[in-house]
Amino acid sequence: MKKYITLLFFLVIIFAVGGSVSVEATESLTTLNDPTSVGITLVKDDTVTPPAPKPPVKDDVPLLGTTAEIAKPGRRLPSTGELITSLIWIILGLSMLIVVVGVFSLRNIMQNLAWE
Repeated sequence: MKKYITLLFFLVIIFAVGGSVSVEATESLTTLNDPTSVGITLVKDDTVTPPAPKPPVKDDVPLLGTTAEIAKPGRRLPSTGELITSLIWIILGLSMLIVVVGVFSLRNIMQNLAWE
């Protein structure tokens, strides 16, 4: 059975390589209003609309906080190292949980086999 699967695999590879056609993308469109080979007509639009004006910015809007306020101990964001450390602790905790559940299940299976 394995040799037939291997033979089928090589036949698929041979037909894929032998039957493939190399295609090269070229830009052969002379004018924009001529239709392409599939019937798509590209129309160039010369009219450009200016962007909408931005609303004026108020100077009396308070900022989110100064650096002294952000650096307070209660408002500090965790650093990248702290985030990675917490991720490692979560992964270690989950792996320990998986080991405990696996040992408990294996113990139950071994006890059930001993009773038979």
